[in-house]
Amino acid sequence: MRENLDKNRIDTDRLVRLLSRPIGELFDLHLRLLPPALHRAGPGLVQVLLAAKLQALAEKKGEDAAKEVKNDVQMAAGCALCMVKGYIWIFKNMIMPLRLLCDW
Repeated sequence: MRENLDKNRIDTDRLVRLLSRPIGELFDLHLRLLPPALHRAGPGLVQVLLAAKLQALAEKKGEDAAKEVKNDVQMAAGCALCMVKGYIWIFKNMIMPLRLLCDW
């Protein structure tokens, strides 16, 4: 009975690894296609967003504007760090374990 349970666990592990690979590849594709898609939108989109942000900051007073800029920088850094860590996790846990399928 114990051998049967171990065999089922091994089969389940292989199934999870086998299914996680295509899902990880889809995430990888999404992260690789995101920058070119934003680049296609063109610098015009970034300029419009930046102009709107600068206009909103110009209407605020000095200390409030400084706090908002600081918060914006922290949010942007946090978002970039989250994307990098997420990509590393996807690569290590979803894409790379395919080699573990060969461990018999």
